[in-house]
Amino acid sequence: LFIFLIRVELKAQSPILDLSLFKIPLFRLANLASFFCFVSFSSAMILMPFFLEGVLGLTSDQTGILLTANPIAVLVTAPISGKLSDRIGSTGLSAVGALLGTVAIAALAGMFGAGLNASISKTQILVALACMGAATGIFQSPNNNSIMSAVPGEKLSSASALLATVRNMGMVTGTGVATGLLAWRYELTMDHIESFHYVMYVAALFGLGAFLSCLLK
Repeated sequence: LFIFLIRVELKAQSPILDLSLFKIPLFRLANLASFFCFVSFSSAMILMPFFLEGVLGLTSDQTGILLTANPIAVLVTAPISGKLSDRIGSTGLSAVGALLGTVAIAALAGMFGAGLNASISKTQILVALACMGAATGIFQSPNNNSIMSAVPGEKLSSASALLATVRNMGMVTGTGVATGLLAWRYELTMDHIESFHYVMYVAALFGLGAFLSCLLK
């Protein structure tokens, strides 16, 4: 069905998805970075409630309070990053955001220490979530700016629609990848911690893909 959709859209006079925009290198690479970034970040975030409640034994209230560190960090960093991108450009900022998120997720995977484990402190979780939120804010505003500035004025609405579609595809893909890998890995190992680490490693690889895509813009 996806292949059929592409064929129809390429021939349509007024396509729902203007795929001709992907011929623009900057538009293509920035959307690829966005896709990788949201696969990475959503993979990590979707599993955090399961870890906090299932492994650490936190209540739903405590879990919810900890998780607010992520959107609060986005709220703080996104406007600042957006203004900076108007002055110094978007490539460096979006790359920094992708790299910061990748490092935070890699830390949760145990690349720089114990990572997620049954004795991890709430402060460590809070810092990791805040870093991922800050990474999202630093990455998204400049990257969106580069996407919208790469297209002709008459195609801004189509570019905006594609941007939202790619972002949502990334989040949906990340959710499916994370939950599927976690269930598969747990069936093999019967080890919750190792399973969480495995998914975080995969999420970090997608984050690295976002970082490299930013550098190529």
